[in-house]
Amino acid sequence: TGSPTLTVNAADLTASLNLSKIYGTNDPTISGISVPLSGVINRTVASWNGNVVVNDTGNVTLGVSALQRAVGETIGTYNITGHTFTALAGSAAGNYIAPSGFTGTPSLAIDAVTLSSTINNLSKTYGINDPSASSIGAVLSGVVQNTTVIDWNNVHTLINDNVSTTLASYGRVSGENVGSYAINSVTYSALSGSGSGNYLAPTSFTGNPTMNISPAQLTITGNNASKTAGQSNPVFTYSQSGLVNGVVDGISINDVINGALSAVSAQTPGSYPISLGSLTAGNNYNITYIGGTLTVLPVSNSSVILPIDNVPLSFRGDVGLVAQILFSTSNYLGSQGPAGTQNNSGNPITVNSNLNTLFQYNVTATANTKPSKYQNSNCVNVGTFISICQ
Repeated sequence: TGSPTLTVNAADLTASLNLSKIYGTNDPTISGISVPLSGVINRTVASWNGNVVVNDTGNVTLGVSALQRAVGETIGTYNITGHTFTALAGSAAGNYIAPSGFTGTPSLAIDAVTLSSTINNLSKTYGINDPSASSIGAVLSGVVQNTTVIDWNNVHTLINDNVSTTLASYGRVSGENVGSYAINSVTYSALSGSGSGNYLAPTSFTGNPTMNISPAQLTITGNNASKTAGQSNPVFTYSQSGLVNGVVDGISINDVINGALSAVSAQTPGSYPISLGSLTAGNNYNITYIGGTLTVLPVSNSSVILPIDNVPLSFRGDVGLVAQILFSTSNYLGSQGPAGTQNNSGNPITVNSNLNTLFQYNVTATANTKPSKYQNSNCVNVGTFISICQ
């Protein structure tokens, strides 16, 4: 009699909640929290009328309208101490009874910030070792500064950290000549500073930092030198400071200076600068040159006894002698000499007194006649068959 029935009761749900956030950010927004539920049906149900597939996954949800937790903003785990659930929602919500609380211990985990880093370009001067890793600071990104964080309890916390680190080691493309070399690996020292415990040190770097090697300063000082008018320039000498000879970053360097100093081949008495000339130590140096002075001395005024095979211009000489002289002083006999053959029986050959001019004279006299001194002229030998008299 009557109407027999089978009553289907609502299923009980349970809830758990373990949330996380990154240090320095607000607690997760309440309205965006979906509470994980256990007990939602997803299976085949056998009924008297046959099997029925029931899958309520995603068709019943639970949110919260309020949460409270233990106070704190450094990394760690904070228990959730209070909550208010919203009503169950979804197309299958009517088949379930909402939980009254959480199973287990609900919590909010605050995780450390992973920092990123850039490294400024490094530099050194040729010939010195690379900068030590510990002297190189990394430029960190991700440090929380001047930030107010708000939690579920509506507690406002100002965070203004000061975190730093240096390199523990670094590697670069090999080379010690002047140029730019890519830095290709780094490791970091432990983080330090206020709030550093809330961060993870970077493991790499961004950008393309380089080691730039600039030229060394090489100072070359030319030594003073002197000669007598009519002589060739001497070999000029110098001193230096700054040339690299030693071991740099494990590499043996033994540089040398090549070339020579130079000066005009002057014959007029006076002072002349000695220039850097062709001296070089290569592209690894910037040279500062401190010049020396070449002093050209006048021919000595003391009398010179000439050997018979030397023919000064103020004496007779061997027949057919061709004298080619570059005059470099105005203190010679006469003002204008003959341009041709002269047989003057011991009289001086007068020459042009202009400076640095090449003259040629054909000097003829009686053969095998020993030169005799003319008046009180002072003569000095300046080459085979050639002498100059003042």
